[in-house]
Amino acid sequence: MTALSSAAYPLQVALVNRIEAALPTWNISEKPRKNQPPPYIEIFSVDIISTIPTKTTIVEKLRVTINVFDQSENSDTVKDCIDDIRAAITDPNIVIDGNFYNYLQIHERTESSRLQRDNKTWKGSTVFQFNIRQGS
Repeated sequence: MTALSSAAYPLQVALVNRIEAALPTWNISEKPRKNQPPPYIEIFSVDIISTIPTKTTIVEKLRVTINVFDQSENSDTVKDCIDDIRAAITDPNIVIDGNFYNYLQIHERTESSRLQRDNKTWKGSTVFQFNIRQGS
């Protein structure tokens, strides 16, 4: 069996590239600066939720959480951004570099925009699951 390199980082790069192409006016960050002013999109986490060994390789199931922050007068901007992110990621499927094959991606859920404690920042999030195998 081939040793598997994790697909987490190549997946994150592919997601950032896809989102940047779809939403060029939004800042995208993996780790926003403390006190970074909205609006911005945060690739909050890329988590390995399971690995499945096969005869030739290992399949990784990855969960990606993407947060959107904005300081507008209502939550519509965040909701629209999340809709655009969902469309960008799901149509067509994400292609990952590094000899990885994304054979199944699922949009798990979206949490509607809600006002944060500062009473001026809106936050929404969307979660995807990817099944990725490494080519031989």
